[in-house]
Amino acid sequence: MVYQPLVPPTLKMYKAADVPTLKNWFGSFLDRDEERVVHLENFVRSSPSYEDWIFVANGDSIRMLGDWLAEKIRSIEIGKQSRRDPLTGVEIVPDLSDMSRSLAYDASRLFGRALIALGADVRWGIELDDPKSVNYGQPLLYGFGRAPCNPGMILQNFCTSAMLGRANGVRLRQLFDTWKSMIGGLT
Repeated sequence: MVYQPLVPPTLKMYKAADVPTLKNWFGSFLDRDEERVVHLENFVRSSPSYEDWIFVANGDSIRMLGDWLAEKIRSIEIGKQSRRDPLTGVEIVPDLSDMSRSLAYDASRLFGRALIALGADVRWGIELDDPKSVNYGQPLLYGFGRAPCNPGMILQNFCTSAMLGRANGVRLRQLFDTWKSMIGGLT
């Protein structure tokens, strides 16, 4: 099966967009949710060892998705490594390709769906009040007390770590379990 990437907006694009554009992007995110989820599920199942994988709203399913995604990202981003700035010692991490960003964005939908299935009050929304917020304009999950969950950012960071060989399905399951434990709580 051929995966058809959907290049999601970057953080810079979210920050630069006006409110009508952000609302349009969010509407498109919601409108295309089912299509993108089915597409990703079929792509996962087209991979050896994942033919029988079925998304279920639980940690084991998220772990398997994380294992598959980490393998896929490492194969796409082969050879990319971080390096240290010689002057500051700060780690410089290469950007993900558009294909990897698209996979992360689509996987974030499944991450979100799993949390929504577990919490009656968990729902998609967007932050439009504070343009300085790191979450500004992005699809977020609300229902965790004061802190919204940003599945897109979680999956982008997971994929960056996977590219560097630092993340696998166990790590994605840990992230999922952390957010699951906060459903309905005050953070």
